[in-house]
Amino acid sequence: MRISIAILAFLFVCAGCATQKQLYQWADYEDDLYGMYKNPEKSKQYQETLRIIIERCDEKGQKVPPGIRAEYGYCLYREGKLDDAIASFKKERELWPESYVLMNTLIGNVEKLKSAKEIDEEALVAEPAVPTASEE
Repeated sequence: MRISIAILAFLFVCAGCATQKQLYQWADYEDDLYGMYKNPEKSKQYQETLRIIIERCDEKGQKVPPGIRAEYGYCLYREGKLDDAIASFKKERELWPESYVLMNTLIGNVEKLKSAKEIDEEALVAEPAVPTASEE
């Protein structure tokens, strides 16, 4: 009887040590995030890591880890790729409903910025150059 209890206890210990499949694919996310904060010139490397995580998950049909698409969208926003940033924020909102309020706020802010830029560009094109007093 004692032997069977010992064997059973051993099996429970072994089962607890078995490797678990990761819920999400994070790639080098932690290292690159730390590297970017420590050295901001590594932001392109960080953005590439985010892109790779998204692509790998999409290829394997896995769910992208929470916040990854939002962070990627923010990187795109900083580059001035506003339409791509909005698309990334919308995808994050779709995949993670708990991010709905934050993503809607970000989307609204980027859309306001985008429309303000469009108005500024239209004004530059529509207004003829007015000579200044020194040019006359």
